[in-house]
Parts: sequence; structure tokens; C-alpha cells
Amino acid sequence: MNLADELKALAAELSDSAGVSIDTSRAERLPDGERPGPLNGSGTRELDYGQGIRVTEHYAGHFMADHATELSVRTLMTQREELAGAHVVEVGCGTAVNLAVAAQLGAGRLSGSDIVPEACELARRTLAPYDVRWDVHVGDLFEPYHTSPLEPIDVLVANLPQKPTPGPGILHVANDGGPDGLTHLEPLVRDAAWRLRPGGTLQLFLHTLGDRRIWSLLGERFGLSIRAWRRRVFDASEMSPIWDRLMALREQGRNRFVALETPGRYCFHCMAVLARRRDEP
Repeated sequence: MNLADELKALAAELSDSAGVSIDTSRAERLPDGERPGPLNGSGTRELDYGQGIRVTEHYAGHFMADHATELSVRTLMTQREELAGAHVVEVGCGTAVNLAVAAQLGAGRLSGSDIVPEACELARRTLAPYDVRWDVHVGDLFEPYHTSPLEPIDVLVANLPQKPTPGPGILHVANDGGPDGLTHLEPLVRDAAWRLRPGGTLQLFLHTLGDRRIWSLLGERFGLSIRAWRRRVFDASEMSPIWDRLMALREQGRNRFVALETPGRYCFHCMAVLARRRDEP
């Protein structure tokens, strides 16, 4: 099976199980990804995404742009017209690379939130050079805006922890998605539709290790298309803390990863999904 057919087959499988339609006609395939090597300590680095888009990222430890960020950036770069003057919000913003890209693509207002104070401080440093109105708040998802009202959103970006875990504290907070991988994703999707302007978009990073039920929840409120994707290759040892949980979900038909020809090597699929709010959320 060639790679284009691989994505179509995956989208058809997800569509059938979730009862939704998923468009893949504009999907960009990125090279296979592997586990990134750790960056020591903290500092800055230059990220070049092409087409004149460059970001000076302030990072520390687990808080840094990765292969998932690249998928999200690629989707933002297909939305130049929509981003012009837009209010762009990122929940779980990490170092705010996506917001920095949105600023370069013409966004008029940026808002970010993250549950980890250190990540918010890094985000503020990353956004400091941009001459656009922006704010970053500490809190989970939309929590910071319960007391500070959030203007209606044109574009909502989310790259949230979604690896399934058998219990708390097993993975770093930046990766822990709870028992089915949906602890953060499910409340986001339920809250997003009414916070977006009519016709607004949710740009969401998803992978296939978590419960595929998320696609049903999205389909209730949004029209769906995959704009960028890649295979993420891994060794079983990399996932050893959550391996039993991954296998349990797989046996129940709730997630998806496949064995490669090399013994002990597997891959799952990562996607940047553009979800457009229907007129009636």
C-alpha cells in the first residue's frame, strides 16, 4: 500500500467506526518521525518552517516544540487568509510556537493558556518580540477565562497530552492523557464549539494511540479534514510504562498502532485535524 492510500485507509477506518466523514484531499504527508532526542537544560533555538516562517523558541526540559508542533504549524500555514486579523487561542500552549507562527501569518490577537507555570513563562518569552496584542495565562484549558472573559475565537489551536496511561504520575504531565487518552481532549471538544465564532476552526493534533471515540465527539459539532500527517515510529521499550494499557485498548479496537517488519518496532499515526464549526454547535 502506498502512503497516500495508507492515509485514505486510516481515514475510512476512523470514519466507519465513528460515523463521521473525514476529508483527506488536502493532507500533506511529512516524513516519518521518531522519538526526539532530549535538549539539555534550557535556552533558545531557531526553528525554520519554510516560506519565511521562523521562530526563536525559548525552551526548557519537556517544554519544547516537537513533531506534533510541526504538524500544527503546517496546518496554520494553509490558513493564511483566515488568520488575517483573527483572534487565535491556543490551549496547552507550551512554548507558544504555534502562536508565534500565527502572529507572522497576520493574526490580530493571541491568547494562550497552559497548566504549567514554567511553560507559560517560556511562552511569554517566545511571544515577546511580536508587535501584536497577546496574553498568556496559567490554567487548564479555558479555566483562566472563567474570571477573565475570553473574546469569541476565530481559530483555536490545541496540541494536548493524549497518551493513555494506567494511572497518574506514570508519564510527565506534558504526555499524560489519562486512562483512554481523552482526559484533556474530551472537555476541549465539548467546550470549543460554543467558544468559536460561527464558521471558526479548531486546529487539533491527534494521534491513534488514544481512544478513537474522540472522532465521534468531533463529528457531532464539526466538519473534519486532515491537513497534515506522519507516521511516528517507536520501539516497544519507549512505551514500556504504558504498554499494557496500549495493548488493552488495541485488543478492544479502541486505538491503532501497527507492527513493522523489524522486530520490536511499531508505528502509530499523527494528524493535524482542521475542524470547522457548524452553524449550530
